[in-house]
Amino acid sequence: MSNYGITWYSCSESSIEGPSCKQLGDATFKPGYPAPGRVGYKLNGTLKGTYLAVMIQAFNDHGSSSAWTELQEYASNSPETSTPEPSSSRFTANQRTLATFSGSATGLTSQQKSQVKAAVEANPNAVKFICTGIRYYSQPMSVNIMVRKRAKAACDYAKELNPRLSTWYQNKPTQARSYAGKVLLTVKTPAR
Repeated sequence: MSNYGITWYSCSESSIEGPSCKQLGDATFKPGYPAPGRVGYKLNGTLKGTYLAVMIQAFNDHGSSSAWTELQEYASNSPETSTPEPSSSRFTANQRTLATFSGSATGLTSQQKSQVKAAVEANPNAVKFICTGIRYYSQPMSVNIMVRKRAKAACDYAKELNPRLSTWYQNKPTQARSYAGKVLLTVKTPAR
């Protein structure tokens, strides 16, 4: 069974990639529990003039898939409480996690390389390749360096396979133990 998550982002420019975006909040819904028809996030005046987006994600032990809403500008005449309405996605996103890394290794194994290659080849029209190193939320911040190096290795290899890809690597915490220490690949292709 899949869990479902919604994550809110605010960006200083109309792009969901890069350092201009920050996470505002999130919510997770488990199977068997009703998901609310509308989820709101209280916006304040400091967000006016920024762009807001929502990522909707379904995930289970075998991987995850996600889709972004279009970025909507939070204008100065917006009400103080607002929720960006989902609209057609600018990108379709395919996700998969790489096989588990052993110990403190940061280089890719032959199995992990073949997984990155399969992700690149399965998405020939992709323009964005995002690699996210994941650490368990209670682990020390020093683990960020290790998982970020793993993410960088995956993105560097993807770029080597397809130099036209725009790559981005990052690290994030998780409360799902099954994801801790892994690298999540997100491959984005323009929506048609």
